[in-house]
Amino acid sequence: MLTSHAVALLTIALVLVVWVAVQNAWRRSFPGVCSDPDVLAGRGGCNGCDSTEACDRRRVGPAEEEV
Repeated sequence: MLTSHAVALLTIALVLVVWVAVQNAWRRSFPGVCSDPDVLAGRGGCNGCDSTEACDRRRVGPAEEEV
């Protein structure tokens, strides 16, 4: 039983280390793009937008279909 707890804790630690590595790699690849400590926070919600600039508009729900 102790082994399964140790494996679980090590897995969580490994996931956290990988996530920090991804964040740091993203920050080095795109410096100055985001002032948020979570550099991937601004990446979601674009839904295929062709704009190269960051914007505050985010689509919350599913895309509306034209009838």
